[in-house]
Amino acid sequence: MYIARETVHGKINFSLRISVPSGEGFKSRDLYDLGHDPASHIIYPGGNSYYINEKITDAISKLGIPVDDDRLESLFMSFISPEIRRAVETFQNRGGEKKKPISPEQHHFIQYRMPWFDKRRLLFLKFGQIDPGPVENMPPRLFRELMEKSRDEIEHNFMRQENRMDLSEFKTYVYSSLNLQRCFESFLAKQMPQALDQEEVDNCFINELCAVNKSLFPPSTKSAASLHPFLHRYVIMFFDHGYAHSTLLDEFAHNFMNRHRRTHPPPGSAKTPISLKQALANMELDHSIFQAMTSKQLTRHYRTLARKHHPDKGGEKKQFIALNEAYEYLMEKMR
Repeated sequence: MYIARETVHGKINFSLRISVPSGEGFKSRDLYDLGHDPASHIIYPGGNSYYINEKITDAISKLGIPVDDDRLESLFMSFISPEIRRAVETFQNRGGEKKKPISPEQHHFIQYRMPWFDKRRLLFLKFGQIDPGPVENMPPRLFRELMEKSRDEIEHNFMRQENRMDLSEFKTYVYSSLNLQRCFESFLAKQMPQALDQEEVDNCFINELCAVNKSLFPPSTKSAASLHPFLHRYVIMFFDHGYAHSTLLDEFAHNFMNRHRRTHPPPGSAKTPISLKQALANMELDHSIFQAMTSKQLTRHYRTLARKHHPDKGGEKKQFIALNEAYEYLMEKMR
């Protein structure tokens, strides 16, 4: 059972739904129309207690569907007054539900039939990594929550989790979920997608999203000829937001510091230290402009040059190395 949210005649409407078996999969079934405000169905008798209006449980029971009161209350948790929710969650979080082992049939479904797009979305929401590794090697239990649900319920569950994300994570989340890194050979695709040719990334995004639309919402599905409404949010996430912070530049600086911690360099390893004048020249900067820059502005300028001079884009390897050294040197000057 879950709460669905959709726009009807320009207004947001909520309804209780359930996933029921249908053929080889599941479909959604409406149970109760909650109207525009699910909170109006919560009754507070006093203190920290509350309960869901019995009209809802009675209506569901008349449909021949057993009602799990604990499950029903958990669905309304986000609509409960904040003070009572904090008090209730304190007790709810003290114990955990023991889950049954995954059956061979469920294991087979997860391994061979569960959409990879669902798996990659869930992995990013759990671990926040651009490249989680081979999805097929992940323990099946990680994907248990995607089992025995309709596409409608799966998407509503994802929307609920996505609403808790930071805005800065949106674009990276979509990049990882659609596995856009597979469109590129550069090592940067797995660590710093903002350094890639963004026009090529955009084209890859459009192609992959269309492929997902076709696989999740086949021709027999309503609106299959165009992008399904469930996928509209990913277009907004991708084009209206920037990438999350990358640790690659931090690694450049970390490696630089480690190289210079030696008090006695090995014979023959010494090289002429870079000068401020040379660093500015390699970074294509005037001294006056550099003095007025912040570290964020310098990093942004570096990324622009890195995309321009990267060997994968036809740039010279020596020039790219010199660019990295110049960036590291100037960042040290700013500390």
